[in-house]
Amino acid sequence: MDEEPVFAFAKSFHLNSSTSSSDSVMFSIALIQNPVAQFASARGLTFMRPLWASWFSSAEALLDFHYLDYHTAASLATNYSAQLAIDAHRSGSDDYVDIVALTARQVLGATVFSGTPDDPILFLKEISSNGNFQTID
Repeated sequence: MDEEPVFAFAKSFHLNSSTSSSDSVMFSIALIQNPVAQFASARGLTFMRPLWASWFSSAEALLDFHYLDYHTAASLATNYSAQLAIDAHRSGSDDYVDIVALTARQVLGATVFSGTPDDPILFLKEISSNGNFQTID
């Protein structure tokens, strides 16, 4: 437990009922892994680079891009969520919309991309206690 990362974010908002003002803040939390997996291939154990490393020279460059591209990313995410809801409703009901939205986000959160733009590889994240994943049990 002593080695787990600990972090905190804070932003003071000075709210006064006699004045009309607005204030905002954006926090980004990222999970950066490099390598993303140790892959048992025909040539032996291979440390797999993250797919983002094909476009960005460092984790800092990736995070800078994310921060500066936030409004575009948020717009694309909103469009994705809206289309997902439309498609789910056509396939089922209002209740189905909720479970599809949760499932889609769970899938995105449970995977990590590696490989190259021409040959991407999608790994499931580790879910066992021994560090292995995508095992055939």
